[in-house]
Amino acid sequence: MEMLIRDARPDEHATLSDIAFTAKASHGYSTEFMEACRDELTYSPAWIKSDSFHFLVAEGDDGIAGFAAIELSGTGECELEALFVLPAFSGRGVGTSLMRRALRHAAGKGFKAMTIQSDPGAVDFYTSFGAELVGESPSGSIPGRMLPQLRIDLRAERGFVY
Repeated sequence: MEMLIRDARPDEHATLSDIAFTAKASHGYSTEFMEACRDELTYSPAWIKSDSFHFLVAEGDDGIAGFAAIELSGTGECELEALFVLPAFSGRGVGTSLMRRALRHAAGKGFKAMTIQSDPGAVDFYTSFGAELVGESPSGSIPGRMLPQLRIDLRAERGFVY
């Protein structure tokens, strides 16, 4: 499947928000859980055009299939803010392509590591890229819910190649 990975445009914010919500819901979460996550899964034009973030989309003939967002900080580490793929494109390499591009972008900007607050069901995906579990962090949407915190070392001397 041919996918173009490109920078997101601010006018695509509603599409990206819909993809995030649809992808998250496809994992069987309850309606109540999903409503509690709605704000956290909503992206604004300001976020997309902010210098603090870099949004990428995977686009094919049928439109946008998924997206990734990196929060860029000045600490030497960036954070994978989001990576969502529409269920119809799951298992077709879209997430892998987005993740590789996100890692290359972060390494190219000089970041030494990428942190990820992961959905529990996505941990294996991220560990396939060399992520290591480093702890837990609280959910931004569900009080009392803890999420796996992962870290990928991006330094070339550590074998980073994407």
